[in-house]
Amino acid sequence: MDKRNKTRSYQRQHIWNQVKKLPAYHARKSFLQALESSDVVLVLGETGCGKTTQFPQQALNAGYRSIVTTQPRRVAAISVAERVCTERGLALGSQIGYVVRFDDMTSSETKLRYVTDGVLLREAVLDPKLLKYDLIFIDEAHERSLQTDIVLGVVKRALRNRRGSLKVVIMSAFFETDKLRSFFSTFDISLLEIEGRLYPVDIFYTKTPLEDYLEAAVVACLQIHVEESFPGDILIFLTGQEEIESAARMIRERFENYQSLLDKKCREEDTKFSENKDTLYPLRVYPLFAALSPDAQRAALKPSRNQYRKAVLATNIAETSITIPGIRYVIDCGFSKQRLVSNLKNLDTLRVSPISQAQALQRAGRAGREYPGKCFRLYTKSDFEKLPSHPVPEVLVSDLVSVTLQLMAMGVDNPLEFELLDKPRTESFQHALEVLLSIGALESSIKLSMIGKQMAFFPLTPMLSRSLLESLTLGCSSSMLALCSILSTESVLQVSFQSRDTAIHVWNKFISSFGDHFTLLQVFQSYLSIPECDRIKWCKEHHLNYRSLATADSIYQQLSQLFYYFQQKYPSSSLITRFEEESEQDRLGRCLVSGFFRQTVRIGKDHHFYTLFEPLQVDIHPSSVLHRRFSSNEEGYLIYHELIWTSKPYIRTIMKVKEEWLLQHGGNCFRLES
Repeated sequence: MDKRNKTRSYQRQHIWNQVKKLPAYHARKSFLQALESSDVVLVLGETGCGKTTQFPQQALNAGYRSIVTTQPRRVAAISVAERVCTERGLALGSQIGYVVRFDDMTSSETKLRYVTDGVLLREAVLDPKLLKYDLIFIDEAHERSLQTDIVLGVVKRALRNRRGSLKVVIMSAFFETDKLRSFFSTFDISLLEIEGRLYPVDIFYTKTPLEDYLEAAVVACLQIHVEESFPGDILIFLTGQEEIESAARMIRERFENYQSLLDKKCREEDTKFSENKDTLYPLRVYPLFAALSPDAQRAALKPSRNQYRKAVLATNIAETSITIPGIRYVIDCGFSKQRLVSNLKNLDTLRVSPISQAQALQRAGRAGREYPGKCFRLYTKSDFEKLPSHPVPEVLVSDLVSVTLQLMAMGVDNPLEFELLDKPRTESFQHALEVLLSIGALESSIKLSMIGKQMAFFPLTPMLSRSLLESLTLGCSSSMLALCSILSTESVLQVSFQSRDTAIHVWNKFISSFGDHFTLLQVFQSYLSIPECDRIKWCKEHHLNYRSLATADSIYQQLSQLFYYFQQKYPSSSLITRFEEESEQDRLGRCLVSGFFRQTVRIGKDHHFYTLFEPLQVDIHPSSVLHRRFSSNEEGYLIYHELIWTSKPYIRTIMKVKEEWLLQHGGNCFRLES
C-alpha cells in the first residue's frame, strides 16, 4: 500500500510540475481580473498554452457554481475532462464530467462540464436563456465549425436576456479579433493574450512538390524513428480513416522488415542485440480518428513513457484540444477531408482539400508541448504561402436543415434574422425551410408545427426524427428505434482486403434484398440476441465492427428511454391507426419514406439512377448491398440515407421503396402520371 501511495504521490507531483510550466497557469490572475470586469472575455493563446484545462479550473476555484466548456469534437470533450479530473485527483463524473451525444458522465454534484457544441445547442432548445449556467466557455472558436458559430449566436441571445448573471469566455489559438469585438459590441469585452508556447518548434519543408504524400509520410516516419534521437513520439496528420489504416499497415510491415534485416546483419557480424538497441527500439502505431471507440482513442493518447516510440496517425481531430503526451515530431501532409454541401443539389461533397495556414500552425504546435520539437511539412514553403490564411466557416458551405429546426425550437421565429458571425446565403435558409415544410415540421405560416416540436425532442436528424414519429402510428417503434441507432453509428461491416471474400460469404445470412437499412437492422438484432460475454467473439467471426455495434446498443438504450419520456409528454401520439395488416418491414419502409422521400432515386429505363429532386444522375456506392444486384430489366424507386461525391456522385445506405409509399407518405410531393 505504501508503494502504491508513493507512486500516486509521484504522479500527482509530476502532473503539478507540468501544470506550473503552462503559460495559462501563469496568466490565471489576469484571466480572473478580466472575467470579473467583463461580460465577454476573448482569450487568444497558442496551442499547448493550457487555456482549455486551466481557465475553467480557475473559474471553479473562484466560486462559479455551474460552468460549461464547449468543444467541437466528442473526443476532445472526453479527453480534456479526463485530464482535468486527473490534475485535481477527482473521479470522472463527480465535480467534473463530460456530456457528448448519447454519453453523459456527470452527476448532481458536477460543477464543470465539458460538452460538444451540439449538446449545448440541444440544451438551448429546452432552455434558450441557458439559465443552468453562470459561466460559458466556447473553445476552439477559430475552427468556425457550423455548430460553434451557432453556439456563438445562441450565447449572444442569452447574454442579452441575462445581463449581469452570465459570463462568456471565447478561447482560440487565433481568430479575427475585430470581427468578434464587433459581434459582441453591445457588451463589455476584454481581450487576454497569452504569450508563447512552452517550447520552440523547427519547421522543415520539402524542396519540391510531392506526388504521393502518403508514401512520403510513411518514409518520413521511419526515417525519424531510425535517425532522430530518442525520446519523442511522432504525430502524422492524414485525411481520413482509409488513409490512416493504409499508412499504419505500411509502417508496421516496413519496420518489421527493417528489424528482420538488421537482426540478420547482427547475427552475421556476431553483434549482440543489446548493442543495437537505439535502432531497434520498439515502434508502435496507433490510429486516431472520430469513428474509433473511446478505448482505442485512449490507447493513442496513453503516454509511451520511453518504453517504446509511438507513432500516432490522426485526422484533424488532433489539431486542437486533445493532448497526446510525448509528441516531439509532427508530419503534416497539408490536406484534410472537408465535407461541403451544395444546397441546390442537396449533395454532400467529400473532398480532400489543402488546409489553411492557421491549421498548419496548429499542427506544428502539437510538437512543442513537452520539449523542443520538429515539424516536417510534406509540401514546399511556397505552397504554404499560397494557402488561405483561415479555414472557410462551415456555416457558409453546410446544409442548414438541422440547425434551422433547432433555432426555431429555441423560439427563433425567423432564422434568416438570427445573428451570426458570417451570414449564410439566403438560399441556404430558404432551402432548409422548404425541406422542413415538406416533412411537416412547419405550418404554412412558417411557424413550428406540433410535429416539428416533437421532432426537435430527439437528438437525431430531422429526417430520422420524422421517421421515428411515423412509427408511432404504424406500430413499429421498437424496430425503428433500433434502426435509428444503427444509422447513427459508423459502418458495422468490417473487412480487410485479404478477408473480403470470406466476409461477404459470412454476411450473406444478414443481407436483405430490400437494401442496406434492413440488412443493418438484421445485423443489429442478431447482435442484441447474443449474450454480452460472447459478442466480441461473435463480431470477429462475422467480420463485424464490435465498437460500432456496442455504440449502437448504447444509443438504443438511451433513445428508448428518451422515447418513453416522449410518450409520457405526448400520450395521444401512440395510437396505431394505419396499415396494421402489413408486415413490419413494409411499415418500417413507410416510416423511412415519410422522413426521406426528398431523397428518392428513380431507376430509369436506361437502367441508370436519377434523383427526383434537383435531378442528378448517380451511382450506387460499392459499399451498398444493392451494388450490382439489379437485373437488367428492373425498374422502380430507391431512397438513400446519404449522397456523397468523391470521384463521382454516389448514393449510400439505400433501400427499395414502393410507389404507393411515396404517394401516401411523400408530403404531397408525388402524384400518379396518366
